[in-house]
Amino acid sequence: MDNLVIPFTFLFFLSLVILMTITYLKPNSNLCVVFKTLTSLGFLTIGTIGYLLGNGIPSATYLLLGLVLCVIGDVALAFSHGYPLQYNMPAAIGITSFGCAHLSFIYCFILLGASIPMYYVFIPIIIAFNIFLIMIKDPFNFGAMRFLVAIYAFIITFMLIAAFCTHNPFIIFGAILFVLSDIVLCFVYFFADRYPILRSINYLLYYSGQLLLAFVLCTL
Repeated sequence: MDNLVIPFTFLFFLSLVILMTITYLKPNSNLCVVFKTLTSLGFLTIGTIGYLLGNGIPSATYLLLGLVLCVIGDVALAFSHGYPLQYNMPAAIGITSFGCAHLSFIYCFILLGASIPMYYVFIPIIIAFNIFLIMIKDPFNFGAMRFLVAIYAFIITFMLIAAFCTHNPFIIFGAILFVLSDIVLCFVYFFADRYPILRSINYLLYYSGQLLLAFVLCTL
């Protein structure tokens, strides 16, 4: 890992701590959007440095593309608060962007040598189907976004399976943290009883996972 990454990693964590603090104390502050954007640009900067100093292999390109799409999703979700779920276009754009990011990650992991047995495909299908059944009763108030969330659940589950098949610890733990952050995010966006601390926990899990994926670019 290049020494140039170290100061940017420090700034990344500094921005993350500030973001988590502001989110907990003043969740509706515009500073949340500012520091969320800065923190997202932080992991993208680290990944870009690793990419530019690397060998430029195709897997690295798709991993970087996934990080870029995640930043787009972050910005979209940052502006989604205050919209009713039935007409929340920023949230729909954010979920779609993250779904495309996971597809890019999956292709990257396959290029890195992930051999995924065909029967593993049934795992995300079963999970997505069960999630859809839960959505019929809609305890999380997914509303008109239930289909989009079910599709996203399938994609991110497949991404997690592909991550495990790479046998790369950075990728595996990064993907696990990503999935855990999305589980917390469901409670933040769609559950009736929201707690301010959940959003800060979501940021800690999500950005830690993204940092690990960005570090992968520093090793390719």
